[in-house]
Amino acid sequence: MKPVPVPLTLRRLLEHLPDVPPPPGETLPVLLRAAVQAGASDLEVADGAPPMFKVNGEIATLTDEWTIPNLLEALGEAVPRDALEEVANRRLLDEDLSVAVPGLGRFRVNLYYRMGALAAVFRVVPSKIPPFEELGLPKEVLHMVEARSGLILVTGATASGKSTTQAALIDHINARFPRKILTIEDPIEYLHRNKRGYVVQREVGSDTRSFHEALRSGMRQAPDVIMVGELRDPETIALTLTAAETGHLVMGTLHTSGAVGAVSRIVDAVGEGLQAQARTQLSEQLIGVISQQLLPRRDGQGLALAYEIMRGTKAVRSKIRDGQLHQLAAELDSSSDGHHSMSASLKRLVAEGTISESVARAASRQRDL
Repeated sequence: MKPVPVPLTLRRLLEHLPDVPPPPGETLPVLLRAAVQAGASDLEVADGAPPMFKVNGEIATLTDEWTIPNLLEALGEAVPRDALEEVANRRLLDEDLSVAVPGLGRFRVNLYYRMGALAAVFRVVPSKIPPFEELGLPKEVLHMVEARSGLILVTGATASGKSTTQAALIDHINARFPRKILTIEDPIEYLHRNKRGYVVQREVGSDTRSFHEALRSGMRQAPDVIMVGELRDPETIALTLTAAETGHLVMGTLHTSGAVGAVSRIVDAVGEGLQAQARTQLSEQLIGVISQQLLPRRDGQGLALAYEIMRGTKAVRSKIRDGQLHQLAAELDSSSDGHHSMSASLKRLVAEGTISESVARAASRQRDL
């Protein structure tokens, strides 16, 4: 029996599933293959529950026949044994890791418990790093990443394409400049091969204990470019600012909505006693902020990128230095000096017929969009 009916945008998922579920020991590979072939972003499986896919932001839940009876055993074919043992013995209740499944590709995996049952979310990592031209970002971004030093922030909610954007920007540098590039990720998603550059990828948990430890030691490893997968704590943020200040080009991600929110988060995170110093460092080192969303296309064929770009112009840096962060939004909305507001991006996508007005309104922070 095929899964229950789902929206038209998910039909291609059903085309990659057999009419009858395979034996329990073969179910997970079949589900993972369907996720890859159908262009799903995520697959979630759990003990005692039917699998769930996300395709273009929509959910498709399969019938109970697809439930994997012993998830721990099924995961043994895809997840390293030591990670499974940690979770199975409850020494860890949550675990993030990246895995490579032969013949399918790479996945970012989160193992966790829900109501006492083991569950796993597999996020599909595309096997190929997209060229910058396919991202949908303006060319000004390329000028930002070609700087020799400074700070670039890439922000957005979960599943907004931040990792893909960073990978494409790193690949652009790698292909064109003889620079040493250090990436610190949790976990590693896209794999980079050396081109004109030399790329070192480190994973938190297996290659280093934390982002801030990798940053501290990384600055002594002669990198030209440092990519920080997540600015998640005050120490990592402080070291990121220092790395930019000491002549490195640094890219970091934040889970914030909007370019202005990213600057505020950086300043607030370091603590009250260090905020003036953080504002000074930001005002001197900020190259720009890229904030993005992935929104369902009107034609149902995937997702469209909406973006916001705030350049580190003289006016922006002055407002950051003087603590006038509340004035940054007006500066951004002026659309001058290379800035691009989210509202302008959404209006353009609507005018082009790429997204619907209702999707744009839901994604906008402005009521009058």
